[in-house]
Amino acid sequence: MLLQELQPQLGREIISNGNHPSIFSSKNLLADTTLTSQIVLINAQGVALASDSAVTMGDGRTFDTVNKVFSLGRQGKQWKHHIAFMISGGDSYTPGSILWERVIGLFSKHLEDTAPDLFSVNDYVDQFIDFVNNDSRLNIPTQNDIAVQSDLLNWFEDIPPVASKMKDSSAIGRLSSLVDYGAVADLDNVSAAVDERIEAFIENFLQFISDVKLDRANDNNWTQRLLRIESENGHNSRTMARAFVDSLQLTPIRESTRKLEEIFNFHLANSYRDFKGRNHSVIAIAGFGQDELVPMMVELKSGSIIDSQYGSIRIRRRYELRLQSNAYDHGELQERCDECGTELEPRVWVCDNHDPPRHVTLEILSAAAFLKPFAQKSEIQNTLNGFHEDLEFLYEKNKFPAVLTKKIEENIKLEMANIEGIGPRLMDRIDKAFAGHITEGMHSFIALELEDAIVNHGWIKRRQRFRNVVRGLPMKEMETFAKTLVELQAEITHYQSKIRGVGGEIDVARITKEEGFVWVNRQ
Repeated sequence: MLLQELQPQLGREIISNGNHPSIFSSKNLLADTTLTSQIVLINAQGVALASDSAVTMGDGRTFDTVNKVFSLGRQGKQWKHHIAFMISGGDSYTPGSILWERVIGLFSKHLEDTAPDLFSVNDYVDQFIDFVNNDSRLNIPTQNDIAVQSDLLNWFEDIPPVASKMKDSSAIGRLSSLVDYGAVADLDNVSAAVDERIEAFIENFLQFISDVKLDRANDNNWTQRLLRIESENGHNSRTMARAFVDSLQLTPIRESTRKLEEIFNFHLANSYRDFKGRNHSVIAIAGFGQDELVPMMVELKSGSIIDSQYGSIRIRRRYELRLQSNAYDHGELQERCDECGTELEPRVWVCDNHDPPRHVTLEILSAAAFLKPFAQKSEIQNTLNGFHEDLEFLYEKNKFPAVLTKKIEENIKLEMANIEGIGPRLMDRIDKAFAGHITEGMHSFIALELEDAIVNHGWIKRRQRFRNVVRGLPMKEMETFAKTLVELQAEITHYQSKIRGVGGEIDVARITKEEGFVWVNRQ
């Protein structure tokens, strides 16, 4: 079976149901550094980086001897480059399955050989992206193909009707293998409803694709990107289409394969720069360029190459220290347009200074200091914000606010029904008014008020108090604070999780303009 043939390459297990593979576990046998904890603290003096040293393998084994912070090498006894790389997520450069430590070492040698101008951290970032995208040693087509196929597998097997089919098929396989049970179970009818949902999903998705193509008929960039992806990754879409047709037992085979291939190509074209649900690494590049007197940091994401025009790396955010602009500027976090520098409404990322308003894809964050955690960070964020991510349902509109709105509506109606003079006809009009606009208005109001209280008047103000502290901390204190926060995450995770995915020795480094990169603590 096709998915069974792909299994060794994708590093996954396939549990078979007769002749048809029915479930593919997402147990990756390679190292997963998303189960890690890291933080970068930045003020005008320099950068403090702290990272745990644990790595968790796909089979659950954990090792505490992994380096996730890297420098660019020395010139004699001095650091030539005042720059550090910190890696979380995947431990390798995806298009070539090359360890990041080796990639960064090759990049350091490349800088030594080419001696480019590196006046700013942004120059380092541009050089790094250009290097990894264009060095043939790092980009191995067969490895990138496997990564793209794995991304498609992860995406499609999580779609509800597909996931249900796999789950039901596995259960049916186990049931039919038990003595006497297979004969009494109507196995065909058990999966029939799921098959119908898969077929409906495929047809609905194809109609959606048709509508999008019609809507974007005059968008040449979109058309050209879809054509490039069909040319560069169509074979990967075809491979996974055949595998899923075989696994899900879709018929007719040729037509079903064509349909899935079209869906996969469209998905790749629509999500070529979106790393959500894809295997990827997060890279933080922090420090000083040659001409910079204050540090900065750039956050990147790297995964498989879906569109060669955009490569494997996307700049996600820039963190820029801001000098005080006026007497009322206390160094609060600001979000800015990457083109015109206009301050944006928090968490909206739309710049109204453009006509029409422009969606900002590169986030520019400006503040007097930064405390930026990566990977496993729930307990660090809880400490800094005073609010745990487990409680975010309290202000998410379709969760607690929806329940609260419904309860309030029910109680109001119950009280009104007991008021003398309100009969069935008037109560019917009240019900219609609630259904018409009152409920939705009340729902929106509750959600906005809860979010404003928790986010704007709660954790944003608390986070700013920590930012004010870090703004004036000496380097020694910054190093200690960074290490303490990572230790906090590691210890709480240890007691909450069955797998110790965060822990080991905490590596700590600092970067200043005067000393360059210095290890403070290294396992």
